[in-house]
Amino acid sequence: MDTTLQQSAESWLVDLCAEGIFATAGQLSVRLATGPEFDLAVGHDLNGRTLTANHVSEVFCLTKPLVAMAAVLACESAKVGLDHPVGELLPALQPSVGRLTVTQIVNHDAGLKAPPALTWMIDDPDERPDLASLRIESGRAAYSEISGWLVLTELITRLTGESPASYVRSAVTEPLEIRATVLLTGEDAAEAARSGRLMGAVGGLPSDAIPMLHAFSNRYQRGVGPVLGGWSTASALATFYSALGMAVARGTASPGLPSPPTLRSILAARRDLTFDETWGRPASFGLGMEVIEDGDGDPEVLQLRSATTTAHAWVDLTTGDAGVVIANGAMLSNADRDELDRSLASAIGR
Repeated sequence: MDTTLQQSAESWLVDLCAEGIFATAGQLSVRLATGPEFDLAVGHDLNGRTLTANHVSEVFCLTKPLVAMAAVLACESAKVGLDHPVGELLPALQPSVGRLTVTQIVNHDAGLKAPPALTWMIDDPDERPDLASLRIESGRAAYSEISGWLVLTELITRLTGESPASYVRSAVTEPLEIRATVLLTGEDAAEAARSGRLMGAVGGLPSDAIPMLHAFSNRYQRGVGPVLGGWSTASALATFYSALGMAVARGTASPGLPSPPTLRSILAARRDLTFDETWGRPASFGLGMEVIEDGDGDPEVLQLRSATTTAHAWVDLTTGDAGVVIANGAMLSNADRDELDRSLASAIGR
């Protein structure tokens, strides 16, 4: 193992948490296609215990590509084409929405934006939008925050007869051997909280001193799920994103993922660069992640940031390298996120 690289990465994480500006605790996991793999943890968890690589955190959108891959696998298993109109399988959809395809939704190219994630989180489950209420929003950025994944999860159930969380486990996380550390139900999140596995948002403050901690709230637990996002470790997500990167960059097939040709075809169908309202800049999306293009317009990096937490995943499409950082900081500005990304990239030579 290249210990110099690992030491540089660990030094970056230690300095980040010691400054206490963006976070006081965090995890960093890196998977290099031709080099080292390492999982780092610095700081303390919600109960003041030393943080480990097995602590889970709420990562919101960082679990959405796992759900997208499960939907693609469900289509492949049922011999349903990815360009098949989803309305033929989900007749409750409005005709304009029903003409969308799985490829468009997975690439955030569906024009489905409402409702915002925060609205989905705080609304009672019975008051959330259903399939029939979904609408395409023309003239706006196409990023599908909630609605697209609502369609994908309903499609999974329609094709497999399983709950979305159950199918993601059996089709994606179990084959990748990360089931225990990717949590997509409120019950699993609550159990992680009870067993002291939460990184938490307030370093060193005992969980019993925070009565409003939402992981223990019945109302909140009903909101956790494949549509909104889940809880995970940096290590588990890095394993998934590494497999995804190796499949696209090197054509290496992996259990728990669609075939490399399928993944490449989805990525090739991504929409052109356009202004994205979530991140306030031009962006393109593919495979459920933001696509960073090289000077020739070819996909070079996939990245995904949580809009509400300090969590970031990246996949280098030229090498297959991947990594995930999760810290206990709160929402950052786009400029702060960019600066953190640059400093980490420098530390690990990315």
